[in-house]
Amino acid sequence: MLSKQTYQCLICTKMLSTKRNLYAHQRAVHENFKAFHCEICRALFSGRGALKKHVAGVHDKIKPFECSQCQTRWASKSNLNIHVKTVHNKVKQFQCQLCAASFGQKGKLNIHFETVHENLKRFHCQICSSAFGHKSSLKIHLKTVHENLKPFNCKLCLLSFGYKGNLDTHIKTVHEKKKKFQCQTCHIFFGQKGNLVCHIKSVHENLKPFTCKVCSSSFGKQTNLKCHIKTVHKNLKTFQCQICSLAFGRKGCLARHIKTVHEKLKPYQCNICSISFGLKGNLACHIKTVHENLKTFQCQICSLAFGRKGCLARHIKRVHEKLKPF
Repeated sequence: MLSKQTYQCLICTKMLSTKRNLYAHQRAVHENFKAFHCEICRALFSGRGALKKHVAGVHDKIKPFECSQCQTRWASKSNLNIHVKTVHNKVKQFQCQLCAASFGQKGKLNIHFETVHENLKRFHCQICSSAFGHKSSLKIHLKTVHENLKPFNCKLCLLSFGYKGNLDTHIKTVHEKKKKFQCQTCHIFFGQKGNLVCHIKSVHENLKPFTCKVCSSSFGKQTNLKCHIKTVHKNLKTFQCQICSLAFGRKGCLARHIKTVHEKLKPYQCNICSISFGLKGNLACHIKTVHENLKTFQCQICSLAFGRKGCLARHIKRVHEKLKPF
């Protein structure tokens, strides 16, 4: 005890005003004792007050506290204060010891550790079997993927998002080019640290654990595998160009197609032969395969080599399997 009115938790050093609050904190946080459950969604809470706040904010949609900076609304002033502190003031004092990711709340750090490093994902989607570490992540998945509810539209391109935070990140990294995370191997910049980590694993360490059962193509992300199956094998391409009628599996691919093909925007120029490209990745591949003559994907039937795995796959289909595209 530090004073007459302050009590410290010996496990996490949090300060509580009364012995009763300290006891309740230890039971709820460290012993995970939650005796009050919501009759609507079965969520568990340590106190009756927390349950009431949950029902009012989540189910009754009573959110009287508005953020003056982004107009999001909150059920309690404490949640608003946490939002301002972590989102707008960027105060994230809880750091992961394994990957240096940081969080504004210890609970989010714990969720990150369980889902990312311990790979504990207990919440399963009944439609596509995707698994998530947190119930809210499952809800976001259902809303944005299966219900296709993406009300936040980018005014600069055709992309839409399920949450304003994702739109803000998109604008910052794609249109404003704010990418502070650099790969030390190939010097490409990324807007988010997670994308940099995934890039290093899949490109430089060649760790692509998600393999297509149809054609054996492998991917660094499960989302990329799902998109590959949807667009390549199921041929589901719902985004159609209104100019030339080409169809794409992703809205972003359609946007890039319009910019590079119809608007002729190709800002990436080769310093050797002056050919221009719409994507930086295509320029890098051009230099690697044409000028450096690095073609690492070899056909096992005729020994022809290619710079891209996709080019090898097309070669096998068209030449050896006699499958013509038209």
